[in-house]
Amino acid sequence: AVSIYPNPSSDVIHIQMPITSTLEKVIVYNSLGQKVLENSSIDFSITSLSTGVHYLDIKTTEGIYHKKFIKK
Repeated sequence: AVSIYPNPSSDVIHIQMPITSTLEKVIVYNSLGQKVLENSSIDFSITSLSTGVHYLDIKTTEGIYHKKFIKK
């Protein structure tokens, strides 16, 4: 399974995945469903995002995972 931490966060999100999986892309959406950030790293800054609930689409070699986090 894929997990993210810390949640809530104010500066950086870390993605933890199985060793057998390779990260392809991370897309962050705001609460309105608008894409606000795209990245391809397992650690990325969220300082530019507004506070509130955001959603992640984590695309890996084993599929797409959907996660929710709070930017404080």
